[in-house]
Formats: sequence, structure tokens, C-alpha cells
Amino acid sequence: LWRKILHSLPCGFTSYSRRTELEAASMLLRFNIARSSTKQGYIHFNELVKLYARRKGMTGVAHAVVQAVISCASVVQHSEHLWAACFLIFGFGNDPVVVELKVSDLLVLVKEVVLPLAIRAFVTYSRCNAALELLRLCTNALETADQAFVTPVDKWLDKSLCWRPVHTNAQLNPSLWQDMALARATVLETRAKLMLRGGQFDIADDLVRKAIFIRTSISGENHPDTLSAKETLAKITRLLANVKAHTSS
Repeated sequence: LWRKILHSLPCGFTSYSRRTELEAASMLLRFNIARSSTKQGYIHFNELVKLYARRKGMTGVAHAVVQAVISCASVVQHSEHLWAACFLIFGFGNDPVVVELKVSDLLVLVKEVVLPLAIRAFVTYSRCNAALELLRLCTNALETADQAFVTPVDKWLDKSLCWRPVHTNAQLNPSLWQDMALARATVLETRAKLMLRGGQFDIADDLVRKAIFIRTSISGENHPDTLSAKETLAKITRLLANVKAHTSS
């Protein structure tokens, strides 16, 4: 983690390879790039990373943090760093997006970071609003990427010297587009399940129906993931019926 951060800083840290991790952490603290933690062997850098990235244009630091966190961090041990990376990628509240990921990296983030982080925050710590907001922003990011994939791509034709819209990225890379759509379906179903636990049945119903539509279109009606989403919908439908029965009686 330190190695990626330090290599991105324009401070001439050319001798870092000879330093220990403890020295690297001490250097980050001395330069006010990180702050100390109550946990032994940990430091926090999320707020200052955002400050450097947004106010001084040092996006290299933000990119290094995100890549290091995605590749090395543990949901159990480094949840605060993972949240910081999500802030930089998705933006929360009025905070702008600082780091834009390639679609392939975004899919890894969704699977390895966003889903386990949101579920852990919701189930273990009852941080319901934070978990649901993270999943909502993740859904928006995947939808934006999907829109870019289905937008026609212009290609330059050397012989005719003219532009001609020929394909979309979804046609040029159908496997990646399908993976992205299925990842969005997984996020939607996860949101539906969390909404279900929170008693927000109407919203859960809408979300899981979208997930079913995506999975049916790509994987088919009898795929295990499609059937799983249908089971979630059936449970929501039963609970909605019970609620309506109680309110009408």
C-alpha cells in the first residue's frame, strides 16, 4: 500500500525501496499525508487524500490509493480504507467523483469491495443508510458505464476520409458488456434483499424485477441466478400481500 502511494508522490522518494514499511508510514505522517490510528500498525489517509486530489489536482495519489486498496485491502481489516476508495470513485453527497475506473476494474471493485463492504456494514454494524447509498451509487456508475457501451462508436475510414458510425462497444466487446450487466443485476438484487430486511417492500419489488429482467435476457429463465432472483421476488410478493391484508383489516 505504501509503495503505490509513495511512488505517485512528486517528492523525489527515489530511495523508498530501501526503506521499511514503518519508515514509509512515518514519512507519510510527517508530511501530513496520513494521520495516526488507534490501531497498532495502521494509519488513516482518506481525508487528506481527498484534499490533495480535489484541491491540488494530485489525482495520481487518489489513483494510487484506489488501486492499492482494491488489490490489497481486506473488508474486515481495512474497511475504512475501502470506504475512502469508494468516496473517491463514486462520490458521496456533494463530493465529486475523483477517480474514474476502466470497466474491467469497476467490475472487480463491485465484486471484491462494494458488495462485501455494503453487506458487512448493513448486517454487522447496522449502517443501513451508508450501505444502501453505496449500492445506489454503484448502480448509477454501472448504468453510466452501460450507457457508454451502447452508444455508437465512430471509426475513421482511411480510404473514404469520412466518419461512419459502425458499432457500439457492447457489440465490439459483448462478453464485457454482459459481465457489466450481470454485475448490475447482482447489485440490484442485493439492494432488494437489504430493502426487504428494512421493510421497504415496494422499492425491493422494483429492484429485484429489474435484476430478473437483466438475468433472463442474458442468462435465461432457468439459470440459477435468475431463479434465485425470482425466489427473492416471491418472498417480497408474499410479504407485500401480508402487509396489504393487515392494513385492510
